[in-house]
Amino acid sequence: MEQALPNKREELPLRIEKSAIQELPQLRYEGRVELVQSEEALDAAIDHLSSEAVLGFDTETRPAFRKGVSFPVSLVQLAVHDCVYIFQLNKLKNLGGLSDLFTKKKLLKVGVALHDDVKALQYLHDFKPVGFVELSSITRTWGIENTGLRSLAAIFLKGRVSKSVRVSNWARSQLTDAQITYAATDAWVALRLYERIQALT
Repeated sequence: MEQALPNKREELPLRIEKSAIQELPQLRYEGRVELVQSEEALDAAIDHLSSEAVLGFDTETRPAFRKGVSFPVSLVQLAVHDCVYIFQLNKLKNLGGLSDLFTKKKLLKVGVALHDDVKALQYLHDFKPVGFVELSSITRTWGIENTGLRSLAAIFLKGRVSKSVRVSNWARSQLTDAQITYAATDAWVALRLYERIQALT
């Protein structure tokens, strides 16, 4: 049964146990997804996203299982109300247009644990990040103790974000349906979280 979302900040739990999260219904993005794999698709996506006010933001990186080994960012996911764009960076030659989105002050990029994501993107194309909103910082000032994406989704959206394919090869040329859904859901959840936080502010 779907649970009612909190209408007042006072109704929010300050912490949540992993066992309680497991009992919640799964949050799953089922809307339109655009895989951006060409310069033409990149230009079209940037045109659309530039007209928005807020973007849900997330990235995925191929995991490294050996000490001292790391990989560049594989995907950037940007969510708006009618679509989630998944940029496959290893198929795109020019990231300048994408970086331009990350320097627009009036275009908010909202998410959780943004610092490392942004830093990793700067290795690929240098830019000065502007307009990024760290949701965990906001909720921490409210006294909320568990501020990861999964915990915040449980607290604010009364749903569970699946982590089933988190450790998978995000650099592969053809993403699986499960990877696409997972990646899209994370950015979509970030956007929904921002909207719930705004509604309770």
